[in-house]
Amino acid sequence: MGGRFLACHGTPTSADTYIAYHFQGKRVLNQMQKNTPLKICFFGHTHRRALWYRDIRGTVASREISQPKVLLESEGHYLINPGSVGQPRDGNPEAAYALFDGEEFSIHFKSVPYDVAGAQRRIIAAGLPPFLAERLAQGI
Repeated sequence: MGGRFLACHGTPTSADTYIAYHFQGKRVLNQMQKNTPLKICFFGHTHRRALWYRDIRGTVASREISQPKVLLESEGHYLINPGSVGQPRDGNPEAAYALFDGEEFSIHFKSVPYDVAGAQRRIIAAGLPPFLAERLAQGI
């Protein structure tokens, strides 16, 4: 692996493209395997935790993130969304992030509380649409 990975907003080729469905994950993983030596791409845009992988046989699947620690296979290719620090869409208002351990080849998904009320006040003070502030407390 050599500690090499890519971090992007949407996909490696488009900041505005979502990876939310099987066909999208499969397309991006196949492009990664063909066009780059990278094994891992961290992405966001959907504001939801996700882990897509392509195994050595070429099978593409998403993986349920039911444990905070996920061991990765060194032969696989991965798309990993750690979640959202702001404007989460997974029903959890906490700030979500992930730690990558290159030696253990694992991901540690984390969530921490933050000052949601303060963030809501700043959103309103900035003149942004009120629904952006309202949904913070619900993580939607």
